[in-house]
Amino acid sequence: EARKWWQAQLGKVIALGADGFKDDDGEGNFFGDVKFMGGQDKRVMRNRFAVDYNHAVAEALTERKGRDWVLFQRSGTTGSNTLPVFWSGDNDGTFSTGNGLPTVVTAGLNAGMSGMSLWVSDLGGYNKPARYAGDNVLFDRWTQYSALSPGMEIISQMNLGPWDYGDVALRIYRQYSVLYMSLFPYRYAAAQESARNGLPMMRALPLIDQDDAIARETESEYHFGPDLLVAPVLSPVTQRAVYLPEGDWIDYWSGKRLDGRQTLTAEAPLDRIPLYVRAGAILPRIPEDVMTLVPQSEFKDKRVKSLDDHRIYEIYPGPLRAITDFEGRTIAPATDSRSLAINGQPARVTVRWRFGGPAAVTVNGRKIPVLKASDGSGSVEFDHKDTSHVTWE
Repeated sequence: EARKWWQAQLGKVIALGADGFKDDDGEGNFFGDVKFMGGQDKRVMRNRFAVDYNHAVAEALTERKGRDWVLFQRSGTTGSNTLPVFWSGDNDGTFSTGNGLPTVVTAGLNAGMSGMSLWVSDLGGYNKPARYAGDNVLFDRWTQYSALSPGMEIISQMNLGPWDYGDVALRIYRQYSVLYMSLFPYRYAAAQESARNGLPMMRALPLIDQDDAIARETESEYHFGPDLLVAPVLSPVTQRAVYLPEGDWIDYWSGKRLDGRQTLTAEAPLDRIPLYVRAGAILPRIPEDVMTLVPQSEFKDKRVKSLDDHRIYEIYPGPLRAITDFEGRTIAPATDSRSLAINGQPARVTVRWRFGGPAAVTVNGRKIPVLKASDGSGSVEFDHKDTSHVTWE
């Protein structure tokens, strides 16, 4: 009866237009002589209560909205991994290893190892009763980590936004918000993989590189999806040690080729997070001017660029590896390392070569112009129907 009563209250809010809930608390901190219908002792029900609490909310949403809803969970245990999304709770807005930014990274990787893939945190830390000197640096570093995690969201006791930390922090937040949004197809495909086989989006090195003794001891960096390696800066410094696991890697910012199985000192000025891409990766992206993922047909404000059918496939130097994007297209090397076959639903496609574009490109036998960028990359844009063969030299 209590469950039904609670779901009826949620139903009133859903009827007013709510599409989801952020389930705060739920840890089972019971007061007084609590009785459960099954007769269980309250001391053994603390974790189970959290699971039932969140499932009750999910049931109310499913009943009234089908599959079109979202749920943020703060607490849970076995049985919680079937629901999205987890967030890290009330962390301190500090670099503290007790409850600050470093613990958010650790908790997210542990959650992933436990089958909880969709993990976010209160960007900047929730526990923040006052401003302090240097908190803009923490905000910048938390922004960078969040942009290379499953989700970005901001909340604090003081209700601060990125514009409250100064012009530099706002510029950095804009930069990484754009990066986060443009990587939507990459993140979505990684989330789909999580749904298929349980492999988390944030993948601790001990999970992926199990035969590497150094990787097994590496705690503060992670694979993000199949082709990115992220090393968050977790203290107010501008360098950090990074271990590159097995494979060939490319510095995302400079294009420098790096061998795996080595530890290096990565430069990390305030606007840079150490970030590496597997050699030969094809990263699926969307244009950087897209500001909302609501489809154009459903978004009324035409001043804001919304999601359309433009898709970008970003190629990194090295032997190319095939991918399947979140819409089911396959993008794979064809006959050699200088050709690509795209198969699947139609789209306006850009193929972009980072760190050295080709001199000439043909698509389905027709030569098309190569656009050169100031960073040395080259790209071509064309209408993809069902099959497109791209060759270059």
